Amino acid sequence: MKPLRSLVPLILIVVANWAQAQEKICPLDVEREKRIELEATQSLFDGEPVRIPKAKTNAKTKDFLGIWLPGRADKPAIVLAHGPGRNVGVAAISQTSLALNELGYATLALQMPVQQKDCESAEAYPQTFSDAFARIDAAAAWLQSRGQRELVLFAHWVGN
Repeated sequence: MKPLRSLVPLILIVVANWAQAQEKICPLDVEREKRIELEATQSLFDGEPVRIPKAKTNAKTKDFLGIWLPGRADKPAIVLAHGPGRNVGVAAISQTSLALNELGYATLALQMPVQQKDCESAEAYPQTFSDAFARIDAAAAWLQSRGQRELVLFAHWVGN
């Protein structure tokens, strides 16, 4: 039994670290994302709301909202992705999309993953990256299926 007693502190440390890691998990909030999408599409003046299917994902959502503005055939399509705490309907995204579209670019603004409201922090946002990457990949596939060959990703996060 003596070797087992010497493992007790190690086991307690492992369990404490695991519990702390579990506290930091901030799951996606599918219902909140639906409400955001509804609000964004109800106030939409320019662009067409489209559902973009995700080919591979471990998230709860199988598709997501994009706002599509077609452009000139000789210009690339620009995929717009927002940072944490924002959504596809926020003024910065819609104004950027419109300004680029006026220059002839097709734009596809993506609704990026939405976390639970109490999880919206820079520290929690990396947990959404796998779903965000799946959405960006799906957006590229969606655009390519519509004949767009030249694509540009325009993204921002915390001023970048």
